[in-house]
Amino acid sequence: MNSTSKLGAANNDTPKHVARYIENFIDLVENVPNDLSRRITRLHELQLDYESSLAKLEANLTKFTRPQKNSDGSTNDLRQLKLLLATQHHLSRMQEMSDSKLTIVQEALDQLDCKSRELDQDYKQINQATSDSTEQASGTSGSNNKNTKSATSSGRNQSSASTSSQPKSSHRESPEPTYCVCHQVSYGDMICCDNDACEIEWFHFQCVSLTSKPKGKWYCPNCRGDRSNQLKK
Repeated sequence: MNSTSKLGAANNDTPKHVARYIENFIDLVENVPNDLSRRITRLHELQLDYESSLAKLEANLTKFTRPQKNSDGSTNDLRQLKLLLATQHHLSRMQEMSDSKLTIVQEALDQLDCKSRELDQDYKQINQATSDSTEQASGTSGSNNKNTKSATSSGRNQSSASTSSQPKSSHRESPEPTYCVCHQVSYGDMICCDNDACEIEWFHFQCVSLTSKPKGKWYCPNCRGDRSNQLKK
């Protein structure tokens, strides 16, 4: 599968993940609150039954600790046995209601956790599909840029080869000579050092602090003595 096909597949997957995410989110918003409300109502009913059984249990315990006497002064064992059986029944019933309440709470937590994980998974798939689309688009663009650069480079190389294959001119202009301490070409007013052995010979007026041609002999700063008209000994 080429990069264009992969890019198309990634783009086709993105709407599916988005639709699933929206569907799960709507289900969470619409149905989960109703489910939680029903569970809370059931917890309230169980709590009322639990409190009723607890009140009956306490009443039976009170009666059990105050046994009735028979006419002959003996304890009514049958009554005590019935109170014990009733107490056992209430305890068992209260245990069942406690287990039911724990089950309801756990179911609510599991439902919320399941919906949360579904939304997280859908969100990750959306991000992954979007990231894949971006990377593949960048890769395609980069490949096109490389091809363009390669073609441009090839064109430049061909142009360079064509230029280098042209015959070079046999005539080369000689560089203009330079003078003075500034090593620049001749321009403006210039003066020649009167020392025949001077290596530079010619100087620009402004480079040797002259505004006009001096009278008599003139020696450059490299050749002069104490004065500009005296040669260094």
